[in-house]
Amino acid sequence: MFFKSKIGVLKKIFILFFLFGFRLCFICLGKDELNPIAHYKPLDGWVGDVHPVYWNGEWHIFYLETPNEPLRAGLFRIHSADAVSKDLIHWTERTINNPEINQPWWSIANIVYEGKCYSYCNGNKGFDLYISEDFENWTPYENNPVIPYDYTELERIRDPSIFWNEKNNEFWMIITVKKKGIQHRFYSGAFYHSISKDLFNWSKPQLLFDPGNINEPECPELFMLNNKYYLIGSWGTTATGKGRYFISDSPNGPWLKAKTDSFDGDFFLAPNSAFDLNRRLTFAWIPTLKDNKDYESIEWGGHLSFAREIWAGDDGALYTKLPEEYTALRNELLLPKNEIKPEKMFGGKWSINKDSIELPKNSKYSEIWLQGEYPRFELNATITFQEDCPNAGFLFRLGNDKFSGYEVSIDQKHSLLIFRHHLERSKIIASQTIFTESRKDMELRIFVDGSIIECFLDNRFSLAARAYTDKGSYKIGFYSENGGFKISNIKVYSLKDVYQEASLPPINLYPEPDSKHNSGKSILFPKLGANIYTPYDPVLNFSDSFTLECWVKVTKGTAHNKANLIVKGERDIPGYHYGLNLTRTNSLEFYFKSTTGFEGLSAQGNLITEGQWHHLAGVLDSNQKEIRLYINGKRVATKQNVQNKLDANNLSPLRLGIGAGFSMDQFLGLIDEVRLWNVARTDDEISANYNKSIATDSKGLVVHWNFDSQEGAEQEYYPNLVKKHSNIKAKRYDGSQIQNENCK
Repeated sequence: MFFKSKIGVLKKIFILFFLFGFRLCFICLGKDELNPIAHYKPLDGWVGDVHPVYWNGEWHIFYLETPNEPLRAGLFRIHSADAVSKDLIHWTERTINNPEINQPWWSIANIVYEGKCYSYCNGNKGFDLYISEDFENWTPYENNPVIPYDYTELERIRDPSIFWNEKNNEFWMIITVKKKGIQHRFYSGAFYHSISKDLFNWSKPQLLFDPGNINEPECPELFMLNNKYYLIGSWGTTATGKGRYFISDSPNGPWLKAKTDSFDGDFFLAPNSAFDLNRRLTFAWIPTLKDNKDYESIEWGGHLSFAREIWAGDDGALYTKLPEEYTALRNELLLPKNEIKPEKMFGGKWSINKDSIELPKNSKYSEIWLQGEYPRFELNATITFQEDCPNAGFLFRLGNDKFSGYEVSIDQKHSLLIFRHHLERSKIIASQTIFTESRKDMELRIFVDGSIIECFLDNRFSLAARAYTDKGSYKIGFYSENGGFKISNIKVYSLKDVYQEASLPPINLYPEPDSKHNSGKSILFPKLGANIYTPYDPVLNFSDSFTLECWVKVTKGTAHNKANLIVKGERDIPGYHYGLNLTRTNSLEFYFKSTTGFEGLSAQGNLITEGQWHHLAGVLDSNQKEIRLYINGKRVATKQNVQNKLDANNLSPLRLGIGAGFSMDQFLGLIDEVRLWNVARTDDEISANYNKSIATDSKGLVVHWNFDSQEGAEQEYYPNLVKKHSNIKAKRYDGSQIQNENCK
């Protein structure tokens, strides 16, 4: 009886596994097969705009990083990052530090000069300069901005890059702009430039080139190859455009289009290049697609592309080829082991030799599938078109009757290198202009690395793309639309597993309340935009000493980014006033705006533990002329000889959880017991009272929110416990939520 019952249970378990477990395993397998193993991305984020520098035998790719899901949302929490490589394949994350308040990125326009690296970026008031001697620690130039914003003629200027003009012995800063008064954004972009002899003093930006029909360009650069000048920018009708270029005999123009116009497709985004003494290499990022589906919209961020060596042809056009370093990705020779063996043939009569396949002239549409399965690989082959063949190419992920597979098409008739679903002629995933000749041997090199496809043709053309459909069949083959086509020297290699998929613990943005802290309420900030808001009140415009303090609990997995806790002010006008923030190193930052600029202090070094409550405080003590920072009642940092006082004319509101106009610094977690004082709290006062209730009429206390009670028709306001300032109320906005948990 027991045995029979046990068999029945096992049978049910088996059926359930078959219906659900097997499906889950298949999904996991599919996910694994789509995970790139030869393309770099940081463990905790995605690669955005890449700005390369070659220094001391190493490539640095300073890029803009955005976090992994579920924190990924456009440019949310974007920040500068650096990865370093000596071989273009193995990239190592390198820590970079910048003490500047409220500057998430700085390594945009980079140039090495006399042993130092100078980097420029958009700041609050203009283009700012940062300097580094080790590529790790960056210092803001004391006279920033080096180029103040002047919007008399322009609506916006952005994205600087540096060009050394040998002819005039001067530095040029290339800038992209959005012109004023243009009704349609597709015609609003232009290139400007500024000139300097010393990298510190720059002329007012002037027009370099206005094509008249481009969207606001991104990531520009100017360089010279073979005595020609090339002006690069990224633009298009979508949010992120492909890299395009103009050509001239002079850096001043006139600028003309070359016959190719670009050197890759719509998945090789925002390319920038640098010179390594022998070659000019360009780098870009390959975006992911929404919901990981073919033909969906592009998301911001992705993997680092393989580098391309840029070279200029006799016709002046720019061409690309894959650097030799990437041959090191080859692992095992999969094909041919001894000889090429077909599995299926359709259409015409293919002739098969030891390492070549050929279709004669006047053939109808034909395909040939090769034996074996190839999930990830590099294909290397020589292809030759006969005069009557309009297009032909390579096929992969064949063999499932529910999916036709993918094709890389060399379309001679329309002068295009195309990537799309096999047999799908009306929808294209990616394409690039090419120029080929019949009866000429061309090298075809294709990497299929999970969802990433990179194609290289004839050491002149390249095309990157994403391929998200995977039905579990991995046959490869070739096709010809009509006509003669030869494939020789066929070799297929497996890829080395350079970047093994690492599993980070999942992030729960709605954490379960801590049972040890359930005697009150706090505010949860679970998503981008969530904040607590209180309008401007003159009482909050401190004119002398002041103290900010609060309790925080950072959601696990989210602390390695800058996050706003208490912020008064706006990013643009009238500007930030004062604030208490977390930094990207799990540390604390306190700042204020004086009449001459920002004053601030950061306490560095993993001082905050995720998932635990911490009391944080920042103090400006005008009498002692110092700034102090505290964590859990203990002083952790001090800055002395602070001469400046607050600018008391800022008329902006106060927020918790985010600073207005700068949503990339969202705090994720819980905030409680917010207290603002118009006096400098001492060491003893903070140590004795940080974890205790205080009298609401305490001297100097202006605001005390504990979020335990609510007011208003929708219970969305939280009263100030300081009765004489009861009009200063807090209101929940954009997803901030009440949570049954507090710091006590």
